[in-house]
Amino acid sequence: ISFMKTINLNLSAALLILICSFLQLNTIQSQCACSNNQVSNGNFNVNTSGWTAYNGDLTVSNPYPQCGTPLHAQFRYDIGTFGGFYQDLFSFSPGQLLDLKFWAGVHNSSPNAQFGFEFYNGTTLISSKTLQVDFILGSSGSGMQYYTIKAFVPATTNKVRITGFCNGDFLKVDEV
Repeated sequence: ISFMKTINLNLSAALLILICSFLQLNTIQSQCACSNNQVSNGNFNVNTSGWTAYNGDLTVSNPYPQCGTPLHAQFRYDIGTFGGFYQDLFSFSPGQLLDLKFWAGVHNSSPNAQFGFEFYNGTTLISSKTLQVDFILGSSGSGMQYYTIKAFVPATTNKVRITGFCNGDFLKVDEV
């Protein structure tokens, strides 16, 4: 009877590990899928078209691509107080809840690296909501960290900017 209990416990443990592995795989896959994405070229699989950079260089590279894709974006800070990159969106409604999901990382957490939303009326910044990106690339062997940020579009907004910026080193993102 003791032998049968051991077999049952071993089978139960194996089944639990299998279920946990399946749930983790589904979580990763759901982080890679994006329905109703308004961002153009957020996967950076070929180039950085659709994005504008300032005070640095925005290119694609291949050390840390996410979701089985070949490339990711990397911004290299050059000059100025901050450098960054952005894409402007115009298909939204004031009061709408926006949900931004992305993978990101840095090589050095000392510089201030941020990614998120800026809300404009014309050229006037109304407000912003960004997250600090401080995940050190290569630290866990898994590539980039998954981030998510939600924000309501302010009432007088006529342009939403998806933006990443830093004041030193690199900011790398993928699957925006």
